[in-house]
Amino acid sequence: MGTIWLIRHGQACFGADEYDVLSTTGFRQAEALGRYFARSKTGFDAVYTGTLKRQADTARRAMALACNASSPTRQSPWEPAILPEFNEYDFMAIINSQLPALVAEDPSFREKSQKIFTDDATFVALFSILFKRWTSGQYDIPGAETFEQYRTRIHRGISRIIAENGTGRQIAVFTSGGVIAVMVQRALNLSMAVTMEMGWQICNASITRFVYDENKLTMAGFNSVAHLRMDPDQDLITYR
Repeated sequence: MGTIWLIRHGQACFGADEYDVLSTTGFRQAEALGRYFARSKTGFDAVYTGTLKRQADTARRAMALACNASSPTRQSPWEPAILPEFNEYDFMAIINSQLPALVAEDPSFREKSQKIFTDDATFVALFSILFKRWTSGQYDIPGAETFEQYRTRIHRGISRIIAENGTGRQIAVFTSGGVIAVMVQRALNLSMAVTMEMGWQICNASITRFVYDENKLTMAGFNSVAHLRMDPDQDLITYR
């Protein structure tokens, strides 16, 4: 059997003008990943990432430090293959498409909506409602990616990398929390409510593993952050 390592990107600059870049902590998390792979002699036969900068930069920084442990059959282990199937959902598109209708239906959300980007607790509470509306499929907006389209492209991406690499391989995918949550849901047949609660617990630069063969995908580990705890002088456990 082979193993697919789904690795969440390091911390991005949430709330900044340009979100899709790693923060200083995000780069340190990527380096912790790379050192862990090197120390544990964890090699990969293939490395993939979505097109998002925070995903690709995490992959490149980690694999640059881990390259001595990577498979000698791969000429450039630090330069991942790019697959848009592993991009995260567009959270701003969800907010922009769902929030106006929510406020129109219930004006009590108007005041909270004004603090969605300035107060973390407000963001979590309000985005959870908007995300639930999006995943229900009852409030789809023409031209915006639906949840079913999102889930389908993730499954398509997993099928593609398995087809490209065959069984018995070690495959790293640097992606985002929502993608990981969808794959955990698929492997464990979770309800959407449980999936949403679980998804909030996925840490930046964490590792979730699945073993696979031609017919089955089985979860083998979830949200591992031991590599981030190796340096007690750094607080590397973050969620956004």
